[in-house]
Amino acid sequence: MQFTPWKCPECGEPAEGTVETVPGLALLVFDDTGQAEYEGNTKIHWNGQKTCRDESGNVILECPDGHQWSALHPCNSNIVGSSNTGVYRSATQAQIRGECHSDDRVYTAEFNAVPWFEEATDRDILKLAREGWGDGWAADEVAIFMADLVPDVQKIFDYLKHYNQARKERIGLTCAVNEGDALTWLQAHRPQLHAAITAAAED
Repeated sequence: MQFTPWKCPECGEPAEGTVETVPGLALLVFDDTGQAEYEGNTKIHWNGQKTCRDESGNVILECPDGHQWSALHPCNSNIVGSSNTGVYRSATQAQIRGECHSDDRVYTAEFNAVPWFEEATDRDILKLAREGWGDGWAADEVAIFMADLVPDVQKIFDYLKHYNQARKERIGLTCAVNEGDALTWLQAHRPQLHAAITAAAED
């Protein structure tokens, strides 16, 4: 993966990593009257780890000296926006909003699905359209493809792997793309396929 810039603007050192937030539970102890004190330990919920981003959706990097800066990343090179609000501004004016989440919704991710559409065959896109643009096998293929480009999508697959290894009851993920965005993109880039899909929807 590539970050721009990948070196600290202040000291010139390469980034040591991305800044993350991890939720925790500060443990309490109670006496017989209900008075509480902190026990002194914190239980860390690693499954809730999230990458910190600025207001434009760029990741925050940190160097070994503790300097932090914003950097462009493949997951937001085509989309500029806040993953927390779901508001996007496309730097290339081409976007197909997509979203996927683990079945228990511990992890969610939003992405621009244009790279998948650019690589997909007409048959692949037709399958996705017939599924209602999500929540099916074709949409799972979109998530698998996007995992190589968007770290937040990859985190969902990593979470599912660990979850299902530790439990008998298995869970999966749900992925979907915005139908309106998809049809707009198809009309501009694959008009014949767009016509076939819209005609089938009218039957």
